[in-house]
Amino acid sequence: MFNIQNLISIFNKPLISDKEKIEQLVDKIFIQSNLIIDKNKDKDTKTPLIISLGKNHEASSHCIINMLLLKKFKEEGFNISFAKEESHDLVFYMLQNILDRKNYYLGKITPQIFNMMEEYDLVGGDSLLETSIGKSFYEEANQSRRILMNYVLKEKIPYISNDASTNNNECLNLDDLITHDAAKILYPKSYSSYMNAKYIDSMHVRNHIMANKTQEHINKNKPEIHIQSLGQKHNVGEGKCSYANSYVNIVKSLGFQVLAVNLDSDHEFILSDDFNLSDNEFISGIDIPNKEFNYGEYDEQKAKDEHDYIRTLVNDKDWDRYMSDINSIAAYYNDDISNKMDELANRITKEIPMVIPKRQGVMAQSLSF
Repeated sequence: MFNIQNLISIFNKPLISDKEKIEQLVDKIFIQSNLIIDKNKDKDTKTPLIISLGKNHEASSHCIINMLLLKKFKEEGFNISFAKEESHDLVFYMLQNILDRKNYYLGKITPQIFNMMEEYDLVGGDSLLETSIGKSFYEEANQSRRILMNYVLKEKIPYISNDASTNNNECLNLDDLITHDAAKILYPKSYSSYMNAKYIDSMHVRNHIMANKTQEHINKNKPEIHIQSLGQKHNVGEGKCSYANSYVNIVKSLGFQVLAVNLDSDHEFILSDDFNLSDNEFISGIDIPNKEFNYGEYDEQKAKDEHDYIRTLVNDKDWDRYMSDINSIAAYYNDDISNKMDELANRITKEIPMVIPKRQGVMAQSLSF
């Protein structure tokens, strides 16, 4: 029977802002993480907890959740580290972009190239983070990506980009030794073929590389909490992409404790048939806003809209410290790094013979998303 009082109570229920929803989720992840840590604290071997955040790359709020979660653990005194789904050889990738404009293909980091990059101070230090901030300029949700990476830079959080190497054709770069070796081991019959980075076999290769790079990063930095930011399809598998080949299952097989979080709500996500996480290892179905900012090409109005939206999600102190100066970082990378890359690219074209790229071949027989 229709009840007018029930209807009135629904409309009188106070609305929860996007900022409040995000804060509630960050608190939920923090509490669940501590429960997992406490449950395993008496074990002889202490292993770090990996919090794997599956995100929609176009959702600005998802990047902000990454930042606020890092901030929460840091302020609570945890030793933390961070990794993002981005080419492990990102600085080299951007260098290759410059070389592409000169019709010159390098392919991989040889010892000679590595030494030259060191000469130009393009290895280690802040060069990776500054390149990531600048590269975000033309990507989805670029304002929120930049505030996240600016936070990591300013707070000196140990960071790596840990995805497979890709080329401008959105294929795995099989000239990269790490990507080549992983593909060869996992797919010996098709690894030398054209491997679209979004195909299921390529996703599996990428998940293995991200997991192994995560292990290296943790072994080096000894964090208590490691946060991995990656696309939701990588996280725990989806549909035809099995849980067995997901990032989370692979890092679990390496012996790490894991809390997996899918930031998109359940109705937008179909778990694979072999999904196998307990309730205390997985958080999903969150009523988090998925306001998307898909640029394609840089759009000043979209950037302003996203800029204004982020302003509603973070407090004044965080805004002033991590966002107010973000537009001083030029597109792709700051002027200093840009000039170094231009100089190095010119030197490479004069001193090093060009290689023949492995961009040909028959498309791998794979299921696509």
